[in-house]
Amino acid sequence: GEANEDAVHHVEKLTQPGVAHSVQNQAWLTLGSLVHNLVAQNPSSAATVVQNIISEFQKTNENDVERRIILMDSLGNSGHKKAKNVILSIANASMQAAPRLRYAAVLALRKYECI
Repeated sequence: GEANEDAVHHVEKLTQPGVAHSVQNQAWLTLGSLVHNLVAQNPSSAATVVQNIISEFQKTNENDVERRIILMDSLGNSGHKKAKNVILSIANASMQAAPRLRYAAVLALRKYECI
């Protein structure tokens, strides 16, 4: 359990402002995958990380479709039930959501079938 917690802690640092955008994106993707492993060991810690990803998604400018797709992907990687609701809301959004984002949401949902 400790190794996972440490990994999450280190990767979270790479999502901070001032870190190169491409590195931030990879860090967000990695966090989702780490959460997937963390759920069994520390459910509350996993839920906190998922909430952070959701918050980042919500505060990301709608015009920054790239970042929003990365975060959507991260939520899918997490396999977390809290994340699934957000993914569903985007997948079911009316046309105001960018088509590429809706597509990413549908792909993220597919990951739940495999988990």
